[in-house]
Amino acid sequence: MNKNCNICGTPFEGRRNKIYCSSRCRSEQNNGLFAERHEAEIKNEKALRKNRAILAGFYEFHESDELRLSALKKTKFDFDTNTGIGKRGETYYHDFTIKLISEHYFKIIKNQLK
Repeated sequence: MNKNCNICGTPFEGRRNKIYCSSRCRSEQNNGLFAERHEAEIKNEKALRKNRAILAGFYEFHESDELRLSALKKTKFDFDTNTGIGKRGETYYHDFTIKLISEHYFKIIKNQLK
């Protein structure tokens, strides 16, 4: 039975239920479906990695300092993307925590990973 591949359109022969001409086309289809289903998760993880890198840079030079919140805002830090919020209002970003000191100041704390 001659059919055309759903991905590249190449004619092929095979089982009645076969829909791709090769493993490459089958993988391409499955990778595309995975990306569609997990697009939001991938975007969220990318934002978390960016936030972590920004915090690591600040922490390296200002380990025990109180910093102005405006400095963090200038880096395009995504305050809405985090890994959790604590009971006392601290916000977690992977292995860093932001603790608000006042309305305009914060402190970065490096969490000890277990």
